[in-house]
Amino acid sequence: MSSTNLGLGIGMCLVGTTVSNLGLNIQKYSFLHQERLPETQRRPYNTQWRWWLGFACVGLGSIADFAALTFAAQSVITPIGAFTLVANLGFAHYWLKEPLGSTDLAGTGLIVLGATAVTIFGSHESPKYSLDELIALSTRGSMVVYAIAILGLVAFFHVVRMRSEQVLRKCGKASPEYRALEKLHPLSYAGFAGIVGAQSVMFAKSSGELIQLSLQGRNQFNRVLTYVILAGLVLTISVQVRCSYVLSSALRFL
Repeated sequence: MSSTNLGLGIGMCLVGTTVSNLGLNIQKYSFLHQERLPETQRRPYNTQWRWWLGFACVGLGSIADFAALTFAAQSVITPIGAFTLVANLGFAHYWLKEPLGSTDLAGTGLIVLGATAVTIFGSHESPKYSLDELIALSTRGSMVVYAIAILGLVAFFHVVRMRSEQVLRKCGKASPEYRALEKLHPLSYAGFAGIVGAQSVMFAKSSGELIQLSLQGRNQFNRVLTYVILAGLVLTISVQVRCSYVLSSALRFL
């Protein structure tokens, strides 16, 4: 991998994560703005121009993240995504006026330090995999365990989210029943959105590999499984768009 491509990939990822986080904070600001209005003047989220502006920023950031994968290895791009925590500290504290404690700084610092170490000392190679090689990698025992774990986590967060919503509607936010779920409720939104959205990275990288090999003369589009991978990419991107709403919905409870 050339240093130019590596620099482009890192730069695109930094821009993408910052813009995406800005979008989430714009959406949170939209919710906060609505809460300050009288009940009769509040509007649904999909009629708030600030919410749509934030949505657009999240979408643009995701596009930049996908583009970064074509220039640098996933093992480099993914850890750099931790920069979103730094961006969030700035936006949330200096713009939304949220308190910033020493624990926040220490936790974010440790995560960024770990991500930096992985980026510097990790592999910068980005091997090209054919469809047969991708199939072999996907059918390994560790991948099967990973898939089961992902499905289990998605199901868990979905159940917690549905249960929290049910208790909130039935008992109210100040009830003891809801207070027992108060911290899990926003976590279920963020966990669901993050896990489902992250799978699009895997499909994007796989699709990119197949497209690049095909452009080099090794046609990978003569088999059905290639289109299954592309369908997975379209599906996860569609879910990710939906997840941007799910994640912004969690901001109501933070």
